[in-house]
Amino acid sequence: MIKAVISIFLISTLSHAGMFDSIMGNIPSSTTKTVAPTATKSSGLLSSLTDSLGVTPTQASGGTAAIMQYAKSQTSTSDYSTLTSSVPGLDNIGSSSMLGALSGSINSASAVNSAFKALGMDASMVQQFIPVITKYIGGSGGTASESIITKALSALM
Repeated sequence: MIKAVISIFLISTLSHAGMFDSIMGNIPSSTTKTVAPTATKSSGLLSSLTDSLGVTPTQASGGTAAIMQYAKSQTSTSDYSTLTSSVPGLDNIGSSSMLGALSGSINSASAVNSAFKALGMDASMVQQFIPVITKYIGGSGGTASESIITKALSALM
């Protein structure tokens, strides 16, 4: 009886806190909302970062946003458009108020490092993010996109 009461309490508490989904591995249910393809593509990059680097989703999103803002400052409008169109949603990753709160314009290596530090990561994590982002963009957008991002981020490597 006590086990049943504790189980019911834990299930209701965890489901209210949103933690039940993470424990159960985000098993889909009939109430699961459909995710737009754009969100799914960019979420794949964020999942790659969290899985391979052990960072939180917030760190993955904010770090990617910082790197992409830097890349945007290092490329022509046309090249950046080619890059972001090859991976739908890439330009919107982390564009929430969180990144805006970290800094204004991220157009230098020191600004990227500062953004990473504000996210609770060591600046050395920038070099760990870059190959994951580059590989993901190359896989989604082909060699032209991979070349653009590699060139844009070369000063950070």
